[in-house]
Amino acid sequence: MIVGLVEGTQGQAVLLRTAIEAEFKAAGISTQHILSPATETTLEGIDALLVFPNTADDCASSYQAEWASVGKRDGVRLFVPLRYGNPMGFEKGDPPFLAAIQPLLEHCDSIGLGVCRILTGPAMDAVLPGILRIEDGHATVVGKGDTPISFVHSQDVGRLVAAHFWNAKEDLSILAGAVIAPTGDPTTYNGALALVAKITNVPIDITHRPLNEVPLPDQFDFNYFLDWLMTAWETGRAHQTCSDNAESAVTDFEYRTVEEALRAALDQAQL
Repeated sequence: MIVGLVEGTQGQAVLLRTAIEAEFKAAGISTQHILSPATETTLEGIDALLVFPNTADDCASSYQAEWASVGKRDGVRLFVPLRYGNPMGFEKGDPPFLAAIQPLLEHCDSIGLGVCRILTGPAMDAVLPGILRIEDGHATVVGKGDTPISFVHSQDVGRLVAAHFWNAKEDLSILAGAVIAPTGDPTTYNGALALVAKITNVPIDITHRPLNEVPLPDQFDFNYFLDWLMTAWETGRAHQTCSDNAESAVTDFEYRTVEEALRAALDQAQL
């Protein structure tokens, strides 16, 4: 089995690709790193194609759909789009903000290409310190900050994905229709900030901004993106009901605790 890994350019996508590639290698699964645009690539000999998104918005679906078409043309048997969300296994309110993946799934179904989705929350070692937005001992949180979030570590995501593929090495079809959802050690935004304060021994003052105070900027702004993301978490729009495919089930999988993941991420960020 050879798994093609299509590089993404967004920070978390690069980190997750690196982690998954390393864990595949450790498990004895062959990989091929793919950098060229879909229209300039041949995927002959690739059994499964894992495509990392460049963005977390609608553009990701059209970008990934193009790769799905090329994969089908060249004999790829399983398409694996990675998406971001909050795979807690329940719905809290509004429809998932990643509902844009539905057209991608319909496209793959129309061309007869099996799909195994990877749905992961924020990787601590990718998003710190930016996503917690701590400046001079202060952090601003949109909403109450009490919604459990699937904070993970990229190495845990890599280990879980590799374990599923190892279980399916004799028959990739058992992964078709599956959702691999690393849940990590769920904690709230407030809880994550409290742990950072504990680990660094530096108090953090938290301001909670009401959901209705998030303005829409004239152009893309990273701080607005974080506000939007926190709003999605608080309203439940980032939550997606999902489950592992029983035939490739990975049992007794142990995640790092959120404190362990935070410590590793903080060490890496040298904070």
